Amino acid sequence: MPNASPAEVPPDPRRLKAGPLSRFLIAVALLALAGVVFASTREPQQVPVLIAVRDIAAYQVITADDVILGTRAAEGQNDYATLPVEGRLTLTAVTKDQPLRQGQIAPNIASVLPGTLTVHGFAVSRATVLNGGLRAGDPIQMLLVRDGRRLALVDKGGATIDRLNAVVLAVAGDNETPTLVVALRDGDAKANELAIATGTVTVFKDPAASRVPR
Repeated sequence: MPNASPAEVPPDPRRLKAGPLSRFLIAVALLALAGVVFASTREPQQVPVLIAVRDIAAYQVITADDVILGTRAAEGQNDYATLPVEGRLTLTAVTKDQPLRQGQIAPNIASVLPGTLTVHGFAVSRATVLNGGLRAGDPIQMLLVRDGRRLALVDKGGATIDRLNAVVLAVAGDNETPTLVVALRDGDAKANELAIATGTVTVFKDPAASRVPR
C-alpha cells in the first residue's frame, strides 16, 4: 500500500499550538465560569428585620412582646417595617415567624390621636369615601346621621361636640359597598356607642391636612 502524501496525513493534535486569540477566549471562559460558581455559592446579603413571635390579628396594637429582631435576605428590604412599631396598629394579619412589612403597619396615629385607640368599621357608600380618595393615614372628621337627622355627639367628658375625630386605617370591600375602617379615641367611642352603632357616617376631610406620618 503506498504511503500517504504529507498533505493527506492528519496533524497530531498534541502538536497544535493555541494562538493569542484562542488563549484570550479560554481565559474569558474560565473567568465567567468562576463568576457563576461564586454567585451560586455566595450567601445573599442579610438585613435586620422585625419578626412576629406569634400570630397577630388585623387591627391589633403591637407590643414589644409581639416582635423580635432577626435577619432576612435583603431582597425587598424597602418593604420591611422599621422601628418604632410598638403601639402601632396592624392593618392586616401578621403570621408568626414572618417579618413585618410596611403595608401591614398603620401610620403613627398617636401623633394626631393620642391615648388609647379603638377600631371601628362602617358600611358606607363610595361617595362617603370620596370615590376612592381616602387612604390609610388620612385624618378625618365623622358626622353621624340617622333618619336624616344629625345624632348628638359628646366627648369622653360629656361635653357636646359636632364631629368625631378619626384616622383612616383602610377602605375595604368592593367598590360599590366599601367598608370604612377607622381608629377613634377609645373615650370618644365609648361615649358615643349608640350613635356609632346606629348612625350613618358622613366624612369630612380637610384637603390641606397631611396624612399621618409613618
